[in-house]
Amino acid sequence: MPWDTRIFDITHDYYNRIFEDSRDDGNMTAAFQNILMGNSLTDEQTDTIKGSGFNNGCYNVLSIGTEATDEFMYILQKVCNNTDLVFHAFVYDGNPTVIMRCPSSGSIADKCSDIAEQLGGVIEYDKTHHSALTDTLYEYLKCSCSVQHISEKMFCHRNTINYRLRIIKEELEYDLSDAEVRFQLMAAYKLREMRKV
Repeated sequence: MPWDTRIFDITHDYYNRIFEDSRDDGNMTAAFQNILMGNSLTDEQTDTIKGSGFNNGCYNVLSIGTEATDEFMYILQKVCNNTDLVFHAFVYDGNPTVIMRCPSSGSIADKCSDIAEQLGGVIEYDKTHHSALTDTLYEYLKCSCSVQHISEKMFCHRNTINYRLRIIKEELEYDLSDAEVRFQLMAAYKLREMRKV
């Protein structure tokens, strides 16, 4: 950095960009909340969503029935960032919600299939070994990774649960310490449930 450049000038520009991003994000959220409630948009909201790639086309709304914690919203944003879809994640009616613009009719189905396939390893292991890894993993995700709670819910000894989790982590190589992996696995279970309905 040149000596004649003031730190104030750099930080001022940086803070302005953060403010503008935050304002645009707030406008996007307000716009989509208005749309979901059937209200009309302001001109500023219309300009904001169009400027973010939300023009005419096919859209999907995904509302997730869970608590919208900061950690959950961060992971949801991170997972959506790994797709090629235009999206906006926000909290609506207390639930984490994502609005996605679909570039093609099959893209959401393809993404959902990709997520659902992440359970393939445990499902195949269960078929081959007549085990209960699929149910154990699901309870592990639902019980916030507490072995004690899982053993109580599944009426199994803690050692049995720990043994199953060791197979999932070591033999099947699921990185359950990674919050993003746990999120994607839970999404896979939810998609699997939806397909059964």
